[in-house]
Amino acid sequence: MTPHFFEAEINSFGYFTFLLPASAALGIDSDKILEISVDYGAALDGDQLTANAWAREQNGVIKGFIYTVHIAPGENEQERIVEALNNCEAFLSNLSQFAAMLDRQQ
Repeated sequence: MTPHFFEAEINSFGYFTFLLPASAALGIDSDKILEISVDYGAALDGDQLTANAWAREQNGVIKGFIYTVHIAPGENEQERIVEALNNCEAFLSNLSQFAAMLDRQQ
């Protein structure tokens, strides 16, 4: 059966990554460098951007979902997403737990 691509809804998302030393950023005893990746796009309501943050060890294979933040669309979206993540206790807590899980698997 041939797929009917004309019925598919295509969404466009933005994407960026940054590196974060776990010990300095999270205050934990870890030598891990974490690669944070963020995909973001318009929320269903159209009034906000939804940004999903993921993490993995730099050059690692295991990647985990960490947290979702919402920001208003506008200028400097990537910087504002990073700022929202940096100010979010739940994101930092989940990221710390993820780094600890990676350390336990060594």
